[in-house]
Amino acid sequence: MSLPRLIEDLEVDKVMALPLALQHYQLSREAIELEGLNVLKRHATLADGSRENRQIELLLSEDYPGSRDAPQLRHLAGVTAMRLALGAATADWHNDAARKMARQVPDGLWKRPGDTGQETWAIEYDAGSYWGSVIQEKGWAFHDRYDGQIWGCWNATRVKRLQEELERAGVPARVIKVHWWGHSHTEQ
Repeated sequence: MSLPRLIEDLEVDKVMALPLALQHYQLSREAIELEGLNVLKRHATLADGSRENRQIELLLSEDYPGSRDAPQLRHLAGVTAMRLALGAATADWHNDAARKMARQVPDGLWKRPGDTGQETWAIEYDAGSYWGSVIQEKGWAFHDRYDGQIWGCWNATRVKRLQEELERAGVPARVIKVHWWGHSHTEQ
């Protein structure tokens, strides 16, 4: 990976945790600092089980117009972590997690090859705040409009709950575990 690739990807991703960028693009902090990339420091609850409020460092695209509010940045970084975990190219990805609350609109879209040609999949990152009825409502809305859906979350217990709620509603979906703040972004 390379610095030019990171800069190009940030145009689509908008926000990425600095440790995740260092790990995924195999870059040094010095290279990012020398390039003058926009690094923002915020205190946020990582939602990693500890509920501890920690300082996080985030890379923001040069033209990111959105809120600098930690929860919104965390949500965008979660969608970015999903893209990296899935191995999706930015050319096939749209990260829309910066928009205001809209239950019927996914956080992102992934154009990917399918059995019958190009498919559009809904991407949804859950930071842990969705109730069962909201999960089911969103799941059905995505099922009706898209070829498939993938949900992501940071915690194995939450991943299981999302899967159970979607199954309870009869909604076929894939749920993966991703660590948006930079630890391993492994798939479940």
